Amino acid sequence: MKKNLFNLHWNIYQYLKKKSLSYEGKANSLLKRYRLDQRYYNAREIVPAGAEEMLHSCLDSQVIYLGDFHTFDQNQRSLHRIMRTLLRSKKKFKLALEMVHAEHQHLIDAYIDGHISEYEFLESINYSESWRFPWNHYKMIFELVKKEGIPVVALNCVGNLAQRDQFAAHTIAQELEDDPSRPLLVLYGELHILPNKLPKQVLIQTKKELRQTIIHQNIDEVYWRLRKISNEAKIVRFARDEFCLITSAPWVKYESMIYWYENLIDDPEFDMHEYMTENGVLTFGSNAYDNFIQIAKTITANLKWKIPEEELENFKLYDHTQLDQVEDYIERIPQIKVQKLYQHLLESNRHIKIPNENIYYCPSYSLNKMASLAGFHVFNIFYQQKGQSDLDIYNNKKVHEVYIFMLLQNMFGYFFAKIINPHRKCNLYLDLQQEMLETRIKSRKQFLINTLELLDDKIEIESFFKKIPLTQVYSYARQIGYLFGEYLYHEMAHQSSTLSAKQIMQHYLMAEINLESYQVIKDSLFPNKLYKMQKKRFF
Repeated sequence: MKKNLFNLHWNIYQYLKKKSLSYEGKANSLLKRYRLDQRYYNAREIVPAGAEEMLHSCLDSQVIYLGDFHTFDQNQRSLHRIMRTLLRSKKKFKLALEMVHAEHQHLIDAYIDGHISEYEFLESINYSESWRFPWNHYKMIFELVKKEGIPVVALNCVGNLAQRDQFAAHTIAQELEDDPSRPLLVLYGELHILPNKLPKQVLIQTKKELRQTIIHQNIDEVYWRLRKISNEAKIVRFARDEFCLITSAPWVKYESMIYWYENLIDDPEFDMHEYMTENGVLTFGSNAYDNFIQIAKTITANLKWKIPEEELENFKLYDHTQLDQVEDYIERIPQIKVQKLYQHLLESNRHIKIPNENIYYCPSYSLNKMASLAGFHVFNIFYQQKGQSDLDIYNNKKVHEVYIFMLLQNMFGYFFAKIINPHRKCNLYLDLQQEMLETRIKSRKQFLINTLELLDDKIEIESFFKKIPLTQVYSYARQIGYLFGEYLYHEMAHQSSTLSAKQIMQHYLMAEINLESYQVIKDSLFPNKLYKMQKKRFF
């Protein structure tokens, strides 16, 4: 199973990287030299490290560098997490950003102090021309800066790669001299934070001993080296104060680059995920139908699940441009309450399968959504092979069986998406518990209490689901189904699994939709109480 997954991921990676880099055009000699240096430094020995070790290094440093892949929001989210960690430690620091030219320093100050609006700030710095990458990826950083009163330093300038490094180093050195009590947290392009680039220039400029921490993000070579040695480390160390943080599979960042080049390069104010939801973006090419089949066939082949091609190819796929047709299908659903459920899911931009039809709606053609729908499709095929349909479930008036059906459907949707993107995360038990304790929204708190009690078998399922509408039934099924999918992925992906792919298919895909089967599945995925001590990883 692990070898099959590796080959699948490698093929996706190679395709998306090649496609994304084809947009960049021919590299000049200086860029080629930077990339050669990056390849050299990435080939060094790596040692697994923990988050505490990396964060301790940050707390003891005068300068902290975090590599930025500008189109990929996970990189900016990591900065946000590190900022929150420093704030919790009561560490005062300045934030230094490549994304704004130094000549606009006064405009950053005015925006942070509330003297100009967000719109005025973006217009004044000519963001759409000077930076162009999705503003909403950086907006959350500025929101935290404004809330906490964190000083921001602009680092960018006009010039080639080396000239920009020299200018940024001079600015950082000057800031350290003016206020040595505040370290600088620097977000800069990943090629610039190599040890012989910006960090070295800062040492030259300051002319004194200086502790610096370098945090690279999602380096391709590191990811694949870790995969080959079956190491689950998410943080590795190159040197005492130099780390690499792995928060995503590398092909996902190249997917973000493709989205930007194909759709967002001229409109950086759009949030990339919102844009994909509203407009749909093709990932593998122009034919969504063939792409969907490709994903379904590739995953099932790697899982060694034998499904006739004609069954895999027997479906229709719609997107946002065909909402009228999708709404027509929903209006044909015999039960009014089921109609209302699917209308709600449509309005919520959920990817859905129309009951009693091999018809799917995908609000955006991202890898995650396409893979998730492929999971729905495969689950539906096996369910149909038993001579049943999802409409049969809705018609039998046993709402708890509707819940179980929806849960299994979402479990396989998440499971397939997790195969495509192994770094995908969902809330685990402690995350749900923490949110339950912190939320002030009564309805959300009660939902989370009920979710935890369902996981703990403290709720009598049959009577509980009689009392709530189908939209809430779906919410519970989706929340818990994702968690089931997370554990199913780990059951299949690890060599320690006690079940083969065929056995897992028999256990879960061929299961009856009733309480007995539900409990067997739950007990097999949650074999002990350890799930109560688990939370999703920080990075």
